[in-house]
Amino acid sequence: MKAMTAQINYLHNMVGKVIKLHLPYKCIVAFKYKGKEERALLRADKIVVDGQYIPMGKSIDGYLHEGSMVGFSCHGFDQSGQDQCGYFVTMAWHHDPGAADNAKIIHGIYSARGRVSEVSHRHGVITYVDTNECEHSVLFLASKLFLFGKRLNTKQNLQSTLATDDKVQFDAVPCEKSENDSNCPWFATVVWKGQKPSIDYDMTVFPVVQTQNLTTEIKHLASNPKSVFVCGEGQILKILNEEFGIALGTMKPNTWHSILFHRSACFLFRLNLGSHDLTKVFQEGDRIRFIATRGPQHIITQWVASQITVFVGKELNDL
Repeated sequence: MKAMTAQINYLHNMVGKVIKLHLPYKCIVAFKYKGKEERALLRADKIVVDGQYIPMGKSIDGYLHEGSMVGFSCHGFDQSGQDQCGYFVTMAWHHDPGAADNAKIIHGIYSARGRVSEVSHRHGVITYVDTNECEHSVLFLASKLFLFGKRLNTKQNLQSTLATDDKVQFDAVPCEKSENDSNCPWFATVVWKGQKPSIDYDMTVFPVVQTQNLTTEIKHLASNPKSVFVCGEGQILKILNEEFGIALGTMKPNTWHSILFHRSACFLFRLNLGSHDLTKVFQEGDRIRFIATRGPQHIITQWVASQITVFVGKELNDL
């Protein structure tokens, strides 16, 4: 069973067209992959709207119709059923390349394959080519590496275990490339050879808003490759205390959303502010870039930040 799981074929950031609705809860999406026409089964609860999955029990025709274009991620599927689909959609969203959005929606990368292109003492870079033949650079740390079920020792040199061109698998989330020396727009939350380590990405959220639990929950959401992320620009609205603040992000023209952030997600001149007092660093109106994911219902903001980068120097003059 483990061997079968390891061979699942995941496709990311595909684009297809809804060709048939099976009301109330599913539809068929047609798409091309490697020059071949393919079909994928899409359930209503896998559709993401405004950063959140549609609740169970909602009819799919309230969101999609025949001819709708969707972006999606999927994996291989047994096509012997009545729907005759070779793929099952794990996440889908409206695809509208002409939309005048200020913010960009990005979906985490799950169970992807790549090759090691750089290795140093305790970090490296993976080169990943997606299903659209676009190349991406993914930063990873030695602490995130598992070799055949065992995490790399904290003192072990990464160069003693990996070499350039080695093939690995990984999960990743978007990051601000200007904040790392390798200029990578992705950060790997886990990298492995052999069996994938067990990770609970669907952990139950904390029902009580306490500082310690809230910080843990934000970090869990921000490092979840199954999350939907939004990247854009905005400004600081209010610093709540030394650890937390609220920003406003521009999602569309004249549309602003609230973003809760913890200091561990903040950067200034590539310096992480995780141990700094935010009341002494930020002030209302400071311009920022952000990466955020949808916040849980029990907090006051619409989104929580996985990364906040402050505009400085020449960047401000170019705005």
